[in-house]
Amino acid sequence: MMLNGSRLTTATYHSWILLYIITFHISLAKFPLYIGGTYPKSNVYLQQRMIELETSANLAIRDINLRTDILENYELRLNLRDDKSDKIVAGRVFVDQVLYGPQLIALLGPWLSSSASIVAPIARYWNLIQISTGATSTQFSNRIEYPYFYTGLITDITYNLMRVSLVKHFGWRRVAILYQADILFDN
Repeated sequence: MMLNGSRLTTATYHSWILLYIITFHISLAKFPLYIGGTYPKSNVYLQQRMIELETSANLAIRDINLRTDILENYELRLNLRDDKSDKIVAGRVFVDQVLYGPQLIALLGPWLSSSASIVAPIARYWNLIQISTGATSTQFSNRIEYPYFYTGLITDITYNLMRVSLVKHFGWRRVAILYQADILFDN
């Protein structure tokens, strides 16, 4: 076989074709962007909701990855880990993801306010956008302490107007409030 006056062997020709195919394939590959996160997957009471959360997140990421008009050269990948409804485990899972996993661009979760109270103060130092679909504590409304924390729910304090209306509606004169003695509920 002749190319520009030089003689090419079949092996050399095949090597050039293989190199071209590999180069073309690499140019089509998308750069991965990782979203980490924790959620209480093994919690018996929340199990169905957590399956729905994971399924919804994966469907959203799939839809985004299939679009050609956004994140054209990137591919989102979700890396969710079970925090077993334990705030200490959630903190460890987050630290493991940041230190030993691929570089993260965002976090999904934690789902519980108690777990988010451990992860959110740490996550801000990595400038990670954090989205929780379950944390409702008012502490996360503080934009100075939690500049990258967002939740899809209203905070616990928002229910106070409804509670007052309920008391007035029934004409109650004395009301007892039971609450959990935790920093999350001190606000």
